[in-house]
Amino acid sequence: MTKFLFSLVAFAFFGTYSFAQPGALDPTLDTDGILLVNPTGVFDNAQDVIVLSDNKILLCGTTGTAMDFDIIVVKLNEDGSYDTSFGNNGVFTLSNTAGSDFAYDMALLPNGNIILVGAKSLTMADTEIAAWVIRVDGSLDPTFGVNGIYETNLDSGEEYINQVLIYNNLIYLVGRKYTPGFSYTSIAVQCIDIQGNLITSFGTNGTAYYQTSPTDEFTVAGATIVTEGAIAICGDKYNPNTFSSTPMILLMNLNGGPIAAFGNNGLWLDSSGGTYYDIEYSNSRLIAVGTNSSSSIARRHNLDGSLDPSFGSNGTFTNAVGGYSTFFDCTLGADNNWYACGTTSSGFMVRDFVTSRFSYDGLLDPTWGGTGNVVTSLGDSFDDAYGIALQTDGRVVCAGLSSQELNDMGVVRYLANVVSQVEESSSFSINAFPNPAKSEITLTSSFSGNGTITILDMTGRVAMQNKTVVTSNQKINIESLPAGIYSVVIAIENKQSVVSFVKL
Repeated sequence: MTKFLFSLVAFAFFGTYSFAQPGALDPTLDTDGILLVNPTGVFDNAQDVIVLSDNKILLCGTTGTAMDFDIIVVKLNEDGSYDTSFGNNGVFTLSNTAGSDFAYDMALLPNGNIILVGAKSLTMADTEIAAWVIRVDGSLDPTFGVNGIYETNLDSGEEYINQVLIYNNLIYLVGRKYTPGFSYTSIAVQCIDIQGNLITSFGTNGTAYYQTSPTDEFTVAGATIVTEGAIAICGDKYNPNTFSSTPMILLMNLNGGPIAAFGNNGLWLDSSGGTYYDIEYSNSRLIAVGTNSSSSIARRHNLDGSLDPSFGSNGTFTNAVGGYSTFFDCTLGADNNWYACGTTSSGFMVRDFVTSRFSYDGLLDPTWGGTGNVVTSLGDSFDDAYGIALQTDGRVVCAGLSSQELNDMGVVRYLANVVSQVEESSSFSINAFPNPAKSEITLTSSFSGNGTITILDMTGRVAMQNKTVVTSNQKINIESLPAGIYSVVIAIENKQSVVSFVKL
C-alpha cells in the first residue's frame, strides 16, 4: 500500500496523516506509554528523572524496606527496557549498613557523569549531607570526594539535600538542617567543587544557614540558579500556631547571604497557605509551582519577590483538577510552554499523575489533552509524579511513585505535537483556497461529519484546534495567525487528511 510523506515546509502538497493529540500516551514506551519499574522487588520510588540526548531515561530515588532504604539509579532505553550497559543490568544501588540513605535529586556534570544528592544515615536520629557521583557506566567515580562519595555531618541532628545546582564549575547543595532533638529546621546550603572539595569561602566555612528565629520550621523542596548571581530556594514555612504552611522563596547570593532587596531581607512568604515544590528561572523572573492546599498553582515572581501581574491572573495560575491537586515539578519547553507534573485526587485514597501545559504567561493550553490537563492512573492506589523532563522531539516524560501491590517507580511518556504518516486508504481529498490567504480559508473535502480541525505551525506546534461538525465547504478564520506556513489536519471518524497553506 502506498504511503506519503509530508513536509511542513511544503506549501501545496497533499498527503495523509495520523494526528495524535498532544498529551496522548506514547505507545512506543512499553506499548502503552505507562511503565512500572521495580528492579529490586521491594519498595522503589523515583524522585527525579533526566532524559539524555539519545532519549534514554535516568531515574533516581530510593529502594528497600521501611527500616533500610538505599539510593538507586535506573537507566532505561527509549522503549522502556533496561539499559544493560549501565550498572548491574541497568541498575545502580549502594547499600549503607548503618541505616537508610535517600536520593532526592540528580544532575549531569560537565563530563557527563551523574551527581546524586540526598542524605546518608549515621544513626536512627542522625543523617548527614551526602552526594554521590556515578560514571556513565553506572559505577562510582573514585575521583569525586572519597571513592565517589561526598559526605559531611553538620551536627548530631538530621540534614538533607533536596536539590543540586551546577554553575560555573561549582556544585551547590541545597537542603535543610534540623536542630538536634527538635523539629526546628533552617535552610542549609553548601558549596563544593567538581572534585567534591568544600569551598570554605562560601557562607561560614563552606555552609550557609538561614533562619529568621531559632524556632523556624522551613521545608526546602526546590532551587534554581539565577544568572544575575543568586540562588532561589523554594518550599514552605510551617506555623505551629495555625498548624499550616505558607509558600516561601529565599533569594541567596553566591556567597551564601540573603539578598536584602528580595521580599523581606531575602525571604518572601505568601499570606495564604500552601507549598512551593519547584522553582525555575526565565527572562529575569522566577516561576514557582506547588499547591494552595487545594489546587495546583504556578506563580511568576519578579526579582524583588513581588508577583508579576502579566502572568495568569494577577501573577497566579490556579489549576483545579479533581478534589485536590499539586504540581511537584515543572520545566520550560522549546515551544515556550510550561510543562508541569504532580498529583490529583480522584477519589478516597486514590491519587493519579497529572501533567499540565500552560503558556509562558500562565494560561492553560486546552490543546494539551483536550483540556490542558492529562490525568493518568497507573493503578488503583497512589500515583504521584515527582519529576518531569522533555525529549529533544518534545515528548514529555514524567516519573514518580506508583503505590500498588508494591511501591514501584512509575514512568509515563506523552506525545507532543505529532503528525505521522498513515495509509492512503484512510484518507479523503481536501483542498484549501485562497492560498495564500490573509484572513480566511475555505477547506473543500469529499467527506464531512463530526471531527476535529487542527492547525499546526512549521515547528509542529498547535496554533488552533476546534472540535466541530466539519462540512464539505469549511470556512476557517486565520486572521489571528502570524504570517507563515501552516498545515491543517482534519480528523473525521477514522479518516484523517492534511493540507498546507500560507498565511500572508
